[in-house]
Amino acid sequence: MFDPDVSLGNNGPQGFAVIQDGAFDTADSGGRGPVAGPHRIRVSGYDGTQGDEAQPYGQPLFAEYVFSHDVPSQNSTMEIIVDR
Repeated sequence: MFDPDVSLGNNGPQGFAVIQDGAFDTADSGGRGPVAGPHRIRVSGYDGTQGDEAQPYGQPLFAEYVFSHDVPSQNSTMEIIVDR
């Protein structure tokens, strides 16, 4: 999830992408690219088993990873490394 950081003046819509096989592309089906500017980025991982209402994607694989990043206005790539 790409949450615009409103505390730094970015109030655009939220962006998101599904990570599959270790890669993500916000332009892929089911994704939405973030607006340019400062963001709080949240990375979550689930085991994909049948979950319940509280955890619809199954059990978490690791604690949610949250960090700040200034998304550029042009197309770009980003590598995110999450230690489990």
